[in-house]
Amino acid sequence: MPTRAEYFLPLLESVRIRWKSLAVIAVVVFCVYGQTLQFSFINYDDDELVYHNSTFLSHWENIGTAFGSHAFIGAGGESIYYRPLLTVSYIIDFHIWKLNPFGYHLTNILLHCLTSLGVFFLILFILQSEFPAFAGALVFAIHPIQTESVAWIAGRNDVLLGLFVVAMMIFYAVSVAQPANEKLFRLFAWLAFLAALFTKESAVFYLLLLPLYDLCTGTSTLRNIGSFGYFRKFRMMIVTVIVYCGIRLTIFGTITGAERLYGHRTIGERIANIFPIIAENLKFIFLPINLSIAHPLNELQWFHFPWTVIAFVMVFVLVGIAMWSWRKDRMLCFGICWIVAGFLPLMGLIPVAIPILEHRLYVPMAGCAIVVARLIQMLYEKFKFRTVSYVLITVFGIVLAGCSYDRLPVWRNGITLFTDAIQKAPSYAPSFFSLGAAYFEAERYTEAMQPMKTYLSQAPADLNALSLLREIYFRAQQYNDGAEISRKLILLEPQNVRRRLEAGMLFEAMHQYDSAAVMYQKELTIDSTNEEIYIHLADIYQKQGRWDDAEKCYGRVLQINPMNAAAPVALARAFEAQGKNDEAIHVLEQRIAAGEPSREMITLLVSLYDKSGDLLKADQLSKRFHQ
Repeated sequence: MPTRAEYFLPLLESVRIRWKSLAVIAVVVFCVYGQTLQFSFINYDDDELVYHNSTFLSHWENIGTAFGSHAFIGAGGESIYYRPLLTVSYIIDFHIWKLNPFGYHLTNILLHCLTSLGVFFLILFILQSEFPAFAGALVFAIHPIQTESVAWIAGRNDVLLGLFVVAMMIFYAVSVAQPANEKLFRLFAWLAFLAALFTKESAVFYLLLLPLYDLCTGTSTLRNIGSFGYFRKFRMMIVTVIVYCGIRLTIFGTITGAERLYGHRTIGERIANIFPIIAENLKFIFLPINLSIAHPLNELQWFHFPWTVIAFVMVFVLVGIAMWSWRKDRMLCFGICWIVAGFLPLMGLIPVAIPILEHRLYVPMAGCAIVVARLIQMLYEKFKFRTVSYVLITVFGIVLAGCSYDRLPVWRNGITLFTDAIQKAPSYAPSFFSLGAAYFEAERYTEAMQPMKTYLSQAPADLNALSLLREIYFRAQQYNDGAEISRKLILLEPQNVRRRLEAGMLFEAMHQYDSAAVMYQKELTIDSTNEEIYIHLADIYQKQGRWDDAEKCYGRVLQINPMNAAAPVALARAFEAQGKNDEAIHVLEQRIAAGEPSREMITLLVSLYDKSGDLLKADQLSKRFHQ
């Protein structure tokens, strides 16, 4: 039996010898996930991270910004997520594909393919057997639980994390097996961990895999692991974690920050949720049915008898299997420990916005792949049923691939995704809001109304939902309904200038100019320097023939902001409509003298010069600004 060091061939040689296994894994990945290349962006983080974030992504210098701010910096708002490498990947994608979702989905598939191949090489190294490694990598690649991470552009975070964690383990395993090159490969392992940490904070938990690997391979004992000398070889990684915590402290004012946004559950409630959450995640792995973007914690069956007892039993069985495998088979134990390490950030002790999401199982599935591979190897070594093993893996692979392929179309767009979520969890209100928003973005305003109404029946004071429903009514030209929503918003936020402005715009669309003017005038009692309101009010006065009042409004805008480009043009047109061309020319000349005139401003002034018979000035102005 060759040693691991002898068995691990140089990468290119290993690829050449095992190209068939690698090719099959890659082809299967593209066959199963290739349909996602036709999918759209989804109004579930894709919007804030990518397609409404083009201004941020279009600047290469924002790569540096990504390392000094939260993940949603381009979209504004508050966030405790520090994901700089995810943002960097989107910046690169944007410069290649702009806002074509095809390219972003292609990147996800390529990253998942690389991670799956990495799982193959990792298992190949630790088990020294190609077929079990192939089977385990295939299970990892096409298990239905992976569809969320791969098909969802924003789910790329876990794919990147998986790629770097797997790379870390490969390099570390090689460093253990090759003492002559230990420092070099340990450096590579540290770089992979560094990338994982700057991808997602849960990478910290996967550091546990390194001493677990030493224990399971017999490289170290429990006594050695407890020594100071043992931890010295991980000093670079430990220092990296300390520096990382310092960065988070600087950016967020706290190391985790989750408690500030999501810490509404008591510690007792979080502990009580541990067993149901673990049981639900185990169900996803062993029985991946009823998959959904929405898994409300309060609807889990594990909180009800007898399922509560079964949840406890499942967790203790997992622990018992780990202890049994520790005595019987250390490589099997390592795979189980990988799963357990991956479950640590999922248990709910650290608050998160949504307790249960399928994409968080992407990295733990690498541990499942190791378990599957080792079980297949054990069965083959005992029974020598090579043909039967091939047939079983083929059938099992076809079943998994079929389930994943069938699940993927749900991720085609926001409408399909949240329609599916509502069907699976009809009492989960946020899905209705997201479905309404998806219909709105698709400009299907009539269909957007009912989901938003359903959501508001459960959250009647949600300002974002009310604002969106008001806009839906406005776009659908149901102005009376929109005006009613505006009144509710004004009652809920009497000091918010935007609320009366929105209401005034609705009344304008309904040609109820007096009502619109009342809204604008009330807002000016709160904010007398709002240029936008003065311009709307002046436009109403013009429509009513109240030229003097309109002129006063435009004049007030220019007092507030002499560089405003819209007010001079509007005021000049108001003068022109009254035959006061000299006054109109005077207004525009003053604004042009101040600098940076708009094209519309120049065109209007040339026209006024022509009307006044001052053709020389018209010609000079045209030449000056290349009109």
